[in-house]
Amino acid sequence: MDGWLARQRGPDWGASPRRKSADRVNWKEVKSAVIYRLEQSIQKASSRGLLIENYLVAFPPDTAPVDFGAAVQAEARRRGLARARKVYVVMDGAVWL
Repeated sequence: MDGWLARQRGPDWGASPRRKSADRVNWKEVKSAVIYRLEQSIQKASSRGLLIENYLVAFPPDTAPVDFGAAVQAEARRRGLARARKVYVVMDGAVWL
């Protein structure tokens, strides 16, 4: 799971170049997660791992972390979370994820 910034047009997008304090760009955080089972991965000849099958959950900017977490959990359950003996969650450590 990770949150990454997407660049969007700000309120002053088309402002004149002479206007120095214009807010032309607005950065928004998009939350996303990749879900896969370890048995759905293979090792290539170059020793690099490859995922055969994975699933993505992504939410638009300004989505509440609780809504994002609920969607990730629902998708993980659909993909076999309840049958797994071990579950690993890897994220960047941000408290809002």
